Amino acid sequence: MKPKSLILRLFLFRTLFLLACIFSSMAFIPCNAQEIVGKWKGGSAKIYYSAEYAKEKGKSMEEMTAAEMGNYEFEFKSDHRFIETLTPPGDSKLVTMNGTWNLTGNDLQLTLEPKFNPLNKTTSETVSISGNTMVNTSILPAGSRITKMISTSTKM
Repeated sequence: MKPKSLILRLFLFRTLFLLACIFSSMAFIPCNAQEIVGKWKGGSAKIYYSAEYAKEKGKSMEEMTAAEMGNYEFEFKSDHRFIETLTPPGDSKLVTMNGTWNLTGNDLQLTLEPKFNPLNKTTSETVSISGNTMVNTSILPAGSRITKMISTSTKM
């Protein structure tokens, strides 16, 4: 009976040791939340319109350059706050908005401060980061003129 008990103990020890090695090595694997931290300069965007608005615009989709989008930047801080600064096209007034962010996998959730978000709604978008390029895909709620927006940003 003792040899089986010894074999069982060795098996359990090796299993626990292996699990400890696996979990400790995971602490060194970077996640997307670490990749998004920093300043991002806004770039081009593809904007998809609802059927009704597409009739009015005469097109279902529009691509806009960085210049047409206006000058905007996002700064994602490591404490899960963000600052968005933008100057709308044809305007010189700088608008600054603050909020909080959370990234789980490729799902980025943003909540603007109450001044710009009185209903305290959180928006969700899919994010893909490759090197210094981030692509955000937003699906807007039904009833909006814009149904989907894909924007590209570059890390500064």
